[in-house]
Amino acid sequence: MRILSAILFSSLIYSVALAQQEKQPAAILLSAKTAAASTETAPGAQKIETRANSLGLTVTRAIFARGIDENKQPVDPGTEFAGDGRRIYCITQIQGAKEPVTIEHRWYKDGVLVLSVELPIKSLNWRTQSYKTIQPTMAGNWKVDVVLLPGEEVLASLYFKVK
Repeated sequence: MRILSAILFSSLIYSVALAQQEKQPAAILLSAKTAAASTETAPGAQKIETRANSLGLTVTRAIFARGIDENKQPVDPGTEFAGDGRRIYCITQIQGAKEPVTIEHRWYKDGVLVLSVELPIKSLNWRTQSYKTIQPTMAGNWKVDVVLLPGEEVLASLYFKVK
């Protein structure tokens, strides 16, 4: 009888915990282990917070870099850059697109939208990028929102700084 009571109690606790998890805000944070692994293997990788969305898409990788090499890998990744007239690339990897969709990289400087770039996502696992040329007068805090179109759902927000 005690074993049966313990099993029922454990099931009840698990059900309550699961129900509470469903009531929390629609944001999924990558596990610390996953985020730490990506940070160690890719300097400048962003800690990604992917928000729930209507198509079940996930931003699995996000990184800012000064360039992309011939193997499509980031060159000089980071989260702080000099405003020196060079490009900064925002590279994102999207998973879960069962049919072609469009996302948009929206570049903000100190909260003001300065650039929007529409990008096609054509398969279940797709990497894409946009870039912004940063002039010396563009110092400040920058954000790139990854937005699912046409519904304007923000999938993730990424941050970097220009000195």
